[in-house]
Amino acid sequence: MGRALSHVGHFCVRFRWSVVVVWLILAIGLTAFTTNANPTTTNDVALPGTGSQEATDLLTAEFPPQQNGSSPAVYHVTSGKLNDKGPNQQAITNAYKAIKAQPEVSSVTNPFKQPQAGLVSKDGTYAMMPILLKTPNNKLTVKEAKDYYNLAVTDPEKQGIKSAVGGPIGNTLFVVDTGPSERLGMLAAAFILAISFASLVAMGLPLISAVIGLLVGIASIWFLGVFLEIPTIGTTLARMIGLGVGIDYALFMVYRHRRFITEKGYEPHRAAVAATATAGGAIIFAGSTVVLALLSLQVAGIPFIAGLGYACAGAVAFAVISAITFLPALLAIVGSWVTRVRVPFLGRTTTHPIARRWAALITGHRYTVAVLAMGLLIPLVLPVQSMVLGQQDDAVSPKSTSQRQAFDLVSQGFGPGYNGPLVVAMSLDPKAKPSQKYENQYNEATSLQNQLTAEQQSLTQQQAELEQQQDALEASADELQAEGDSLQAEQASLEAEAADLQQQEAQLKAEGARLQEEAQKLGAEVEQAVLTEARIARDLARNRIAQRVLKRRISHARNPLVRAELEKRLDKRKKERRTLRKELKRNTEKLQSLKEQGKKLDEQAQALAKEAQALAQQGEALAQEGEALSAQATELEQQQAALEAESASLQEWGNELQQQSNEAKKQEKQAKQLQNELTKELTKAGGDARGTDPRIVQMQDALAKPSEVDTVVPPDINKAGTAVILSVIAKTQPANPKTADLVQQLRDKTIPPATVPGEDVYVGGSTASNVDLATLITEKLALVIATVVLLSSLLLLIAFRSLLVPLQAAIANTVAAAASFGVVTVVFQWGWGLDWIGLETSSGSVPVVSYVPLMMFAALFGLSMDYQVFVISTIQNEAVAGIDPRQAVKDGVMNAGRVVVTAALIMMSVFGSFVLNDDSVIKQFGVGLTVAVALAATLVLTWTPAALTIFGRWTWALPHWLDRILPNLDLEGRQLEAKWEAEDAAAAAGEQPAAEDSATVVSGSDILPGGAPRE
Repeated sequence: MGRALSHVGHFCVRFRWSVVVVWLILAIGLTAFTTNANPTTTNDVALPGTGSQEATDLLTAEFPPQQNGSSPAVYHVTSGKLNDKGPNQQAITNAYKAIKAQPEVSSVTNPFKQPQAGLVSKDGTYAMMPILLKTPNNKLTVKEAKDYYNLAVTDPEKQGIKSAVGGPIGNTLFVVDTGPSERLGMLAAAFILAISFASLVAMGLPLISAVIGLLVGIASIWFLGVFLEIPTIGTTLARMIGLGVGIDYALFMVYRHRRFITEKGYEPHRAAVAATATAGGAIIFAGSTVVLALLSLQVAGIPFIAGLGYACAGAVAFAVISAITFLPALLAIVGSWVTRVRVPFLGRTTTHPIARRWAALITGHRYTVAVLAMGLLIPLVLPVQSMVLGQQDDAVSPKSTSQRQAFDLVSQGFGPGYNGPLVVAMSLDPKAKPSQKYENQYNEATSLQNQLTAEQQSLTQQQAELEQQQDALEASADELQAEGDSLQAEQASLEAEAADLQQQEAQLKAEGARLQEEAQKLGAEVEQAVLTEARIARDLARNRIAQRVLKRRISHARNPLVRAELEKRLDKRKKERRTLRKELKRNTEKLQSLKEQGKKLDEQAQALAKEAQALAQQGEALAQEGEALSAQATELEQQQAALEAESASLQEWGNELQQQSNEAKKQEKQAKQLQNELTKELTKAGGDARGTDPRIVQMQDALAKPSEVDTVVPPDINKAGTAVILSVIAKTQPANPKTADLVQQLRDKTIPPATVPGEDVYVGGSTASNVDLATLITEKLALVIATVVLLSSLLLLIAFRSLLVPLQAAIANTVAAAASFGVVTVVFQWGWGLDWIGLETSSGSVPVVSYVPLMMFAALFGLSMDYQVFVISTIQNEAVAGIDPRQAVKDGVMNAGRVVVTAALIMMSVFGSFVLNDDSVIKQFGVGLTVAVALAATLVLTWTPAALTIFGRWTWALPHWLDRILPNLDLEGRQLEAKWEAEDAAAAAGEQPAAEDSATVVSGSDILPGGAPRE
């Protein structure tokens, strides 16, 4: 390996400017291209063989683009209501219309037009508008998401409505900016490098190499995403790991380059070639270990995890390539300046007393150190027992983001479960159709409605006829009333005439009195006779008038008692008349003799009699008129009786109509009750009669039974009727362990009993996918760990040709990984220190994301090999030189300790800087990897040398059969370095090296004594 790398180094040094220019073109060009190109990463999690993936596949086939998931636009007011049919509702309606008009919007639901969907809270202060896009989530750009966001919130916010958008739109808007973390990490690394190298030039070289390699590595991820599914977070992890290993690998190269210059006196160009030939092997081996460990994630069989491994492996690979190609060229260009621009007060001594004392302590108390190194990590390992792999939701996103605001508004207004509905996807064979019960009820309701319509029409017609006749009857009654009033007026007139007659009678009496006065002059007898006759005539006239009046009154009287009294009075008048006639006769005889004497008086009496007769005639006329009026009154009474009879008939008809109306109301109530039942069934069926299919109803009812279920959304049935979606809303938020338990309960206990032949039922959605991901990772964790440990140990076996070296490395890395898992559990799951890392959550804890431990373990095993390789290769070099095993370990730790500490501090600074990132998952990786690197480096400087000291000469023991088949890699080019030294010694003695030696030792033959490569 050393010989091949020396050729690489020689090429890069000889064509240094070309190499640097090519790298710069690649870095700048690819970065510019991928910046302008659409991202090819995705947040979708493909989990082959799981229920959630089956559900996703069913949605993709039968309900496109439902698999993309909806983006809820959520609204809230603190005063008033959103459904006020006023400006608030109008503002949201305007947003709805604006979004609906967009061509890439598959569907958007107006919360006010579909009350059965429950998109408006009970108090009317919250509303939710689901937006479903045709654009796949991994194709949705930030600009497009921003446009949709503005359409959804602009009008409502102008109205003073708090607005936010979650789902794919909100997630796309939350762009993880790693720039501040990267800059802070590089600043810390620069500080550490400056202290380590005591030179600003040497400090800058690893940073430049790491950045160039990282730029090309990140660009490679975009191209890799064309063929593979690369998770979006994979880019951030690749930046984190790529930057860390890039600086570390460049550190090893620059450290070896400076050592060749300062310790061996190599000219800078030759030192660059030598560093590539020696340190390059360790870098390639360490990088290969990291890449192999990351690619080992493929054995989990989870595309999402494999994609993370591919992304990070690509970044590491280009960090290695940059370190062994770009950096040698850069070192050649810098030349002797690599040791200049020194930092004051640093690097003035080559001795390291602390390293010597530490090495002596380790080797002198090897058993104690070994026990303490492992024992002190036990408290950190113990929390791992309580670690529960889960998945985070938007509750841990920064409060300033739209997705977090939408999450909180949905939780407050509707319930936490609405943020991550469980999607139950069903396939049906035969296809869904309305239930027989529903069809019977529907037919019955239709028939009853038609009957009610006909009866209502008949009742309406009869009611109209009844009202018409009633109006006619009332008109007749009005006419009778008018006639009665007229009759009363005539009666009054008749009574007035009777009064006039009485007045005339009074006048007649006065005239009679006058005649009596005159008759008194004729003598007492004549006067008496005349007066008597006049009196008799008058009395007769009165009697006659009285009789007529009585007769008229008798004819009009209806009361028998009145009639009887009037008849008595009439009889009395008749008797009086007879008496008066007798008296008149006697008086006439008496007056006969006095005729002559009372001729004048007689004439006057006759005139008075005529007058009385006229009055009598008038009385008779009045009596006739009274009889006519009586007849009219009788006729009016008959008409009134007829009207009353007709009114009674109409009332009876009205009662019959009322009875029919009451019966119709009963039928209408029955029809309404039946209609309500149908409406209830249809609402439960989501407005689609096919949703009443007994299979769907049975599943819907079963899904609603678990205590942790808040509600089951009405089914959504595809056009063919062969697939159904039932959304289950949990009472807890998506990341809550109870929600994960509910997923398992639905799958294991709820759905199977409710499933009939011809049905395939799957529980999907983002929450179920996260549960499946955690389950798969839990199942595959042991396999991945075993694979990573096995492959890493195999590489160490090949590199160091030792059985015990890989064993102790596997133990150290496993314990370091477990301890880092424990710290992650304590910080995030237990919530100890969330405030320190700037993570705000209402629950006080954050689930450990299922793939974090898996990625951490793979990355840690690869990264820690850097330190293992550097320390053990140094120890091995001393041991091969024949030094006592304990002294070899002591010298190796003393020589390599400073570099390991520097590399670990740099890695910790890079990883630790990512804790400041807003993404909670990145925070977990930042905390976990920082702790893991610190622990791994600590064990490399404690456990590893103590174990190797304990092993003694057995450290390098190897069975003969294994020794024969294992290749001798000469990882750090020790054999090549020895040849260089021999060649240099021969050159100093004036001897010519052997031909075969000069052919094989590239750096010795092709580098001139002055240091310049031969052209």
